[in-house]
Amino acid sequence: MGSEDMHEEKILPLLSPTLIILELYGGYYTSKFLDEIQIRSPGLKFFLVDNSLEDSITADAVMNFLDHMPSIVHLELLLGWPFLRNKTFLRHMMLNPRLEVLVLGNKNEISHTMCREALIECGDNPIFPALRYLGVYIEDKALRPLLPFLSNVQGLRLDVSDCGPIQTQKPYIMGLLSACPHLEDLEFGTRHSSTISSAAFLELASGCPLLRRLEIGDTCDCEPDFNDALIEKLSSRWKNLAVLSLPFQATLTRRSLAHLARNCPGLIELRVMDDVLEMEEKEPVDMVPVPNLKILEMGQLNLNLNSESEAATASKNTIAVLDKWFPALQSFFHNYPTISRKYHMFNRLVAEHLMQTRPIQPLPPAYPATSVAHELHRKLLAPNSAGRFSSAF
Repeated sequence: MGSEDMHEEKILPLLSPTLIILELYGGYYTSKFLDEIQIRSPGLKFFLVDNSLEDSITADAVMNFLDHMPSIVHLELLLGWPFLRNKTFLRHMMLNPRLEVLVLGNKNEISHTMCREALIECGDNPIFPALRYLGVYIEDKALRPLLPFLSNVQGLRLDVSDCGPIQTQKPYIMGLLSACPHLEDLEFGTRHSSTISSAAFLELASGCPLLRRLEIGDTCDCEPDFNDALIEKLSSRWKNLAVLSLPFQATLTRRSLAHLARNCPGLIELRVMDDVLEMEEKEPVDMVPVPNLKILEMGQLNLNLNSESEAATASKNTIAVLDKWFPALQSFFHNYPTISRKYHMFNRLVAEHLMQTRPIQPLPPAYPATSVAHELHRKLLAPNSAGRFSSAF
């Protein structure tokens, strides 16, 4: 709930002893608001605020609030909060014995110096002992020493700065995430343009076999040898993969689809920048259906439409391929070579066919953006009675 002009007076009446989740979008809040939460909702477990409190609030006040609210296991502070960008607050989070989810916004980028000093001050105490999801903006050199303490996380949302050219970072930071063997959900992006080595992808696949969702940020590129053979190796290790989003132009063909179909039968969403359909295939490929794929986004189709009749024929051929390979497909998107009536007709015919022949299921709210992300996010809100994370409810 909330809005840009929301004030705490409107929220206070909603606080109650039974309140478990408080998620606020925008607004203005003070230290009094934190005090009232302690009094009125002492059992609060999930505290999510996407706007900074007023300037009168200090990092000490927030840490004091968390100390007096041991029930909180899920903390997201997204926009603002620049006063929390210090080693004391980071150390406080590291040593929190109950914190399972921590997400900090871009005003709280974790620097190398800040992380190093916080780790030193933690001494021999357990660091992030209960953490299973971390979303942060962080410097490359700060993330590296932190990774040994993230071996039990199930989800990561990382925006990494100062990655530098691939030649200067050995090994590339994403490959080092293989130190997280329980990882199921990974969003990896970089603040500036960066090339991810193929070796880093292989290392990640080797160390994180449970991965279900991999989304690479738009600022990332790949090496020239990112091809069908690499997809075959990656997919053979990621048997549970449900979402794969690669924003860069590689050298993928229909063979990559065949590898994903055989190795990842649970694949639901695929986003690549290559023409993996290859309507005019250069050589036969032994394809099998991808039974659960619902979303397919890809690069420019190799189409040359000179008339509406050609558009109708191309749409018919494309529909036949989509029906054969992707029986559950609901959304198909590709880059347009040009904006024209013929291409608009082609896309309209394909979209109409999918709408008429598939049972449309509404997608979840915008955050998380995809159905699998939504499922994994909900998993963080549920208890894991068989494991070490059992305090959520």
